[in-house]
Amino acid sequence: PGEEVTIKSVAEKFYESEIKSIKMLGVDETLSWNMTKEGLKIKTPAKRPCDHAYVFKIERKYPF
Repeated sequence: PGEEVTIKSVAEKFYESEIKSIKMLGVDETLSWNMTKEGLKIKTPAKRPCDHAYVFKIERKYPF
């Protein structure tokens, strides 16, 4: 919680300008994020929604 995670596989599939929003399921607050050459970096919320698994919903500005 409150840390930054990097999703490496997304760097090859999306440009930063294509992403509309990123949400963590079970969390109402807005997450900060940015795309780097290493991957998509997401700052996780201070309070975690559960103890075991986390799901990020990445919404594109334009559908495939």
